[in-house]
Amino acid sequence: MALQAGFVALFTVLAVLNVPAQMVSTQLEPAEAPCTVSAAVTVTVTDPAGAVVQNALVLLHVEPHRLEELRTNSTGKVTASVPCGYVDVFVAANGFRPHAEKLLTRISTSITVALSVYPAAQS
Repeated sequence: MALQAGFVALFTVLAVLNVPAQMVSTQLEPAEAPCTVSAAVTVTVTDPAGAVVQNALVLLHVEPHRLEELRTNSTGKVTASVPCGYVDVFVAANGFRPHAEKLLTRISTSITVALSVYPAAQS
């Protein structure tokens, strides 16, 4: 229940900050079969210069009620097995603007999320 409350809070923050979400579809290679049950999703989180971001929060939301809360490791990566279909990916880290996108997983896939620096408050 606390995890779902965390998702609602993050979703509210993303909506209030007007964080745009983008749709990403993985392309099937001709020799690859469509996903039958699950696929591995690897998310790499970087800063604008390409350096990895450690300990970034990555939420993977799979309809209807599955939510995975992960933290990036020392190489800026997380990997999870998710059911085939659409996965909402939310990424947040201190000092960076949050990121959201929707993935269509049909095969195991890797994405890189380059976070932009959140502007400092002006006084």
